[in-house]
Amino acid sequence: MMVRRKGLTPIIAMVLLLMLAIAAGGMLFAFAIKMQQSMQESVQKQMLTEAEKAAMRVDIVSIYDNDRSANTEDFAIALRNIGSAAWNMTQYLSNAITINGVPAGIKSSTCDSVNPNQVCTLVLNVKMADYNGEVITVIVNAPGNMDSKTCKMSCSGTNDENCQCIPP
Repeated sequence: MMVRRKGLTPIIAMVLLLMLAIAAGGMLFAFAIKMQQSMQESVQKQMLTEAEKAAMRVDIVSIYDNDRSANTEDFAIALRNIGSAAWNMTQYLSNAITINGVPAGIKSSTCDSVNPNQVCTLVLNVKMADYNGEVITVIVNAPGNMDSKTCKMSCSGTNDENCQCIPP
C-alpha cells in the first residue's frame, strides 16, 4: 500500500506565494519612494528657477540716440536693474525688447553682469529715424517683470541725425 503524504506541498506553496507578495510589495515601495524623491527635487529646482527669475527685474530709465556725432541714429535704451540680484541683461533680453510690437535685437551693450540698482545701456539694431514723427511704445520683457515707455520720436537735421524720444 502506498502512503500519500498530504500537507507539505500546500505549505511550501503558501510560503512561496507569501514571499512573492512581500518581494512585490517591497519593490513597489522602493519605486514609490524614488518617484516621490524625483518629484520633490523637480519642484525644488522649479521653485529656485522662479525665485531667480523674480530677482531679474528692469526699469526703462531712458531712450535716446546712441551716438549723434557718428550719424548712426541707433536706439539706445538705459535700463536699471531693480531686482535683488546681479544678472546678464544682454543674455536674458536678447529677444525680449519690442518697439511698437516689432522685436528689436541687441547690437551692443555697456555691461555684462548688472548689479542691483545699476544702469546698463543696450544699443538696438533699429534706427531711430525710421520712427520719426511717430508715437512709439518700447516694451522690455524681463524674466521678473515687464516695463514699457511711450514717447514721440522727433528727429532733426539734414539727414534726421539728431533724434530724441519726447514724452507724448
